[in-house]
Amino acid sequence: MIKKLQIIFLVIIPVLFLFIGLQFNRTHFGNDPEYAYLLNGINIGMLKPVGHTDNPGTTVQIYSAVMLRFAYLVQPDKGEGFQKHILRNSDQYIELERKGLIWINGMVVLVLGVLSWLMLRNIWLSLLLQIMPFTSANLTEHVFTKVSPEPVLFMASAAMVLLCIHFYLLQQKDERKFAVYFALICGFGLATKATFLPLVFIPLLLLADKAMRKHFLVYILPFFFLFTLPAVPQYPHMAKWFMGLTAHTGTYGEGSWGVINPIQYLNDLGAICFSNPVLSVTLLATALIFVISLINSAFRSEFKNNHIFRMLTAFLVAQAAGVFMVAKHYHANHYLLPELCLMAANWIFIFLYLKEKLLLNFRKALNFMPVLLLMITAGLVFLNRNYLHAANNGYNRSNNDYDKTMYLLDYEYKGYTRTYFYPTSINPYSALRWGNVYSRFNHTPELKELYPAGYFFNVRTHNFSLWETPVAVSTMVDVSGGKLLLVGGPFDESVRKEIEQSGLNLTPVYQGYTQVIYRVEVKKN
Repeated sequence: MIKKLQIIFLVIIPVLFLFIGLQFNRTHFGNDPEYAYLLNGINIGMLKPVGHTDNPGTTVQIYSAVMLRFAYLVQPDKGEGFQKHILRNSDQYIELERKGLIWINGMVVLVLGVLSWLMLRNIWLSLLLQIMPFTSANLTEHVFTKVSPEPVLFMASAAMVLLCIHFYLLQQKDERKFAVYFALICGFGLATKATFLPLVFIPLLLLADKAMRKHFLVYILPFFFLFTLPAVPQYPHMAKWFMGLTAHTGTYGEGSWGVINPIQYLNDLGAICFSNPVLSVTLLATALIFVISLINSAFRSEFKNNHIFRMLTAFLVAQAAGVFMVAKHYHANHYLLPELCLMAANWIFIFLYLKEKLLLNFRKALNFMPVLLLMITAGLVFLNRNYLHAANNGYNRSNNDYDKTMYLLDYEYKGYTRTYFYPTSINPYSALRWGNVYSRFNHTPELKELYPAGYFFNVRTHNFSLWETPVAVSTMVDVSGGKLLLVGGPFDESVRKEIEQSGLNLTPVYQGYTQVIYRVEVKKN
């Protein structure tokens, strides 16, 4: 009866995850990154290489291709073919992929709890593993709302945690097999996003045999190749992208030459610590055990003979490396997702280490530690409800604003020609063009056929285009008969003035939460 009750408890968090996640909203027609993954998924579904490899994100694109092909297979109308059907119903399929990821991750949370319970035989520790990653509201929002690498990284990080627990519990370890298992997870994680790289330190520190550590590093290569197979033609671009990230001080390979800007780097380290207090406390607690062993001159002995201490050292090094790596180009917490997913494992091994080291009287009191940790964690997750509620309302507000804008365009400005502010406006045209650019323009002819009125104003070049074909200002005036609108931007007054200096007058006719419409007129000389 007790075991049945424990299993029921392990189902509660996955059910809550699915219940909240499936009801959560997202901004429709948000171009970055969903549409890049959708259109590259179409590429793979048509057996073409992908065009977006910056993350590299290939596993997400493969997932997209599989979902799209299965969805197309079961839908009855196949008259216009796979590619056009998906492009015509693009946002519907992004929503399908998003909810598919929520279902998969709900199952991951369940498996994480059940398998860890079968191995550790402690319901409180298993519940802690299930819930602690969601102390980060930013992680929760990304897993709920994005078709991006983050929900897939959640799966890879959970697999790493389970494999580490299994590795610890085995008395006789076949390190050759574990080198392969660890390499499989790391190859998958790195093919998903480069932010998984710090977790490679974990197997390097856990594997005792020097030869097996070398084998592990070698084994990563074929697994990475396997999971990035659709991106092989883009390997030179991928290498150039990561070299740019490494050799410049700014984000996304921008800024001056160099590894870091010292002042900005220190500021970003501080921002990471303050923005992720649970991670900071976790690292501090783990580091405290590490430092005490150094002070007592017991580090070498502990690391060699104590498997729990070795595990804690591996987690500490991986998470610290992740923080130092992200601080180089920090501007969002979701880059720390692998480190956040390890936090509960830190506390589990801290508990096991203290239980082994403390005197018998203290060990009895220590038995309450998992329950206390779980209660604190549950309270922190509960505190996130205001952030998540506000985020969900923001998505709703964005979608309502889009609907209102479309109503105005369809009824009050029916005779006007629309040109869409690119790349930041929220509408199907801008989103599809974004995806087309990042899928090597494989869909341009079909997009022109499906959406013949795809006119854009590029804020970077101040030029008009019909999809990828440049259009002169005079041609836009002729096409529109002088009745021309700019939809979706700019919101920034300085950008508006900059555009007007290029020879256009922008008169606002509507401004909402995420949408703005301007009447466009050419300045007379």
